[in-house]
Amino acid sequence: MLIEENLELASNWLTKSGIIYRDRENSPYGPLKGGYLIDEKKYDCIYHEINGYGISCFLNLYRSTGNNNYLQHAKAIADYLLSTLSERESEVSALAFAHSASLPELKPLYKYFAFDNAMIVSGLLDLYEVTGEQRYFETGKRCMEWVIGCLQQPDGAFHSYYDGDTGEVWHGGTRFDKDRSILHAKIAMPLLKVRKQSGDDEFLESATALLKWAAGLQADDGAFWSNEHKKTVFTHSHCYCVEGFLYACFATGNETYTSIALRGIEWLSNAQLADGSLNYQYKNRLSVLDGLKDRFIRRKTSDATAQAVRLWLLADSFESRKKYEAYAGKGIEFLSMMQSNSVEDDNMLGGLIYREKESIVSKTIQPVLYSWCTQFAVQAFMMWLQKKSGSLSRQSVENLF
Repeated sequence: MLIEENLELASNWLTKSGIIYRDRENSPYGPLKGGYLIDEKKYDCIYHEINGYGISCFLNLYRSTGNNNYLQHAKAIADYLLSTLSERESEVSALAFAHSASLPELKPLYKYFAFDNAMIVSGLLDLYEVTGEQRYFETGKRCMEWVIGCLQQPDGAFHSYYDGDTGEVWHGGTRFDKDRSILHAKIAMPLLKVRKQSGDDEFLESATALLKWAAGLQADDGAFWSNEHKKTVFTHSHCYCVEGFLYACFATGNETYTSIALRGIEWLSNAQLADGSLNYQYKNRLSVLDGLKDRFIRRKTSDATAQAVRLWLLADSFESRKKYEAYAGKGIEFLSMMQSNSVEDDNMLGGLIYREKESIVSKTIQPVLYSWCTQFAVQAFMMWLQKKSGSLSRQSVENLF
């Protein structure tokens, strides 16, 4: 299959399948659900973080094709997200976005994650750049002020989330999504976007402190530990962190950030498996049993692999070279293999399967198509085609999501 066909199938899955929540009959637009559960033939909740990615993903398709429908998809998502905010200005729910909304009730889960809100803001600010509509900028700026004020710690690290039911902000642990997680380094992206659009140095100072803290979690081989416990390298989080540093270099001109990012990208090339994929995690020290599982069972993920492809291609554009093109090509092959070609279920065709588990005796898939995996793959396919046409450049990091 040609990569152009992979891109078309993935784009169609995001726009024409049931992954879109349509609150009005026959409306083609609306927010994205978290994923499609293949065996149960049903969809997950409306997951707000990935709708931030959705805005940026559709804007990239709009820029690439000129098709106004993609812009309408981006605006519909943004308008849905804004509609979830409370009108009572004294409440957190007026400033920040809840984690998700259940289906079919649309009941919010009142947990306000630093990372999720930052990714939503990143999408809103991208849309502001395209449309000039002030409400997207004002909402994004106000939200990031809340994220900094409520969840950023003095050394630059972030708490994971504010619990709207209990008022708690401390959520420690060894999991990748707990307090002081390396994935928070990507929050530098919306911070620097707000700074660019507002001129307010508060956001630059916040990003600088965050990245200084995050740099301390990079191992000698370039990998980023998931957190200060240094029990595992969760590949998805590692990629988020590298994305934050690469964007920061573009936004600030600080080449130290480039050096840190390139070391992280080099580690990804060393970690790539023979079929082009990336494993779920590496250096697992969580327990002896977990370590043994990772040694004998590969859990190959489409989200981290798509992220790695984007980073390899951008790294070459930063350095005007083809050092990582072969790695990116192998990654594209794996993503193509993970793309559903099912014609029996209209809700599957074109979506990316989340994970393949491979052991000595068997190979199985995790039967779910997650929205973000397909969104990241869409951009990976687009960047691969741009690389081949000579249109991918250092500037392209501005469109990373």
